[in-house]
Amino acid sequence: MQNAVIATLSSAEQCQRACDALKRAGFTSDDISLLMPDEYGASELGFLKRTKLLQGVAIGLTLGLIVGLAFSYVAASRYIGVPEIENIFTNSPAFAALATVALCAGIAGLIGMLVGASMIEYVVKKYERRAVMASTLMSVHVDNMTELRVAEKVLKGEGASELGIIGEDHRRKNKVRFAPAAG
Repeated sequence: MQNAVIATLSSAEQCQRACDALKRAGFTSDDISLLMPDEYGASELGFLKRTKLLQGVAIGLTLGLIVGLAFSYVAASRYIGVPEIENIFTNSPAFAALATVALCAGIAGLIGMLVGASMIEYVVKKYERRAVMASTLMSVHVDNMTELRVAEKVLKGEGASELGIIGEDHRRKNKVRFAPAAG
């Protein structure tokens, strides 16, 4: 019967402790396999495609507010010379000023949104190696159920985060059974 106990370990120190404990329990170096992240490899980069939509909206709203306030001030001071607009500001100056500011801010914000959406920005993001490849996979090859139980006990004792058993069964090949390790 060919079986293997597999586990994930979170650090190189934890792997070293688990290997030492397995060797003390009677396993040889040929029985233990490790799949570890490459600490010296190239760093992972990710490219994100984004637009400047939010920046465009913010700039458009700000400019719209400024233009709206300036237009409201000019209209309220009667410098425009259009009697209909001057009457609106004379009858209800606060409402007219707010409406003008809102209209200008809305139009400029919409224009800023359209311009910002058309501006594409590529952002390069460097991922931390430990966040991408934080764990090590350990496999312990066992020949019988006694060795299987010993390997499971040792790995649980060393704090393996997940344990699984891969083995041959006469009825089904490559039977995989995973169970979370009890701390």
